[in-house]
Amino acid sequence: TIGYDIERSNPDGDAIISLQVDERHLNGHGIAHGGIVATLLDTAAGRTAATFFDQDRKISIVTVSMNISYLAPCTPGRVICTGRVLGGGKTSVVCEAELRDETQKLLAKAVGVFRSIGAKKWNKPSTKDDG
Repeated sequence: TIGYDIERSNPDGDAIISLQVDERHLNGHGIAHGGIVATLLDTAAGRTAATFFDQDRKISIVTVSMNISYLAPCTPGRVICTGRVLGGGKTSVVCEAELRDETQKLLAKAVGVFRSIGAKKWNKPSTKDDG
C-alpha cells in the first residue's frame, strides 16, 4: 500500500489526504515517483467528487480524465493533497487537486472529470463450501 492518511472528506465538497513520503515512494532520482503523485491527486479529487454526489459516499466514482502538472520535485517528508469541486451536473463533476509540501510549496496540480456510476456494490464473502 502507499500509506496515505485521509485527513478530511468533507460534505462541503473537499477532501484532504496526507502522505509521509519515504524511500519506498522514490524513483531513481530520489524524488517521489510520478505515479505516487498522480495517485494522491486522483484520490483527493475522487473523494471530493464522491461527496459532491452523496455526502455519505455510498456511490461509486470513476475518473474519466485527469490532467496533471508536475511543478516541483516531491522529496521525502510529509505532503498534503487537497481536492475541491469546480462544478458539476447530474452524473459528472469537475474537481481539482493540489499537492503541497510542509512549507506549502505547490508540487503538483490536477484537474479531472469524475463520473458517478451508481451505488457501491460490496462483494460479500462466499458462504459456499468449496471443499
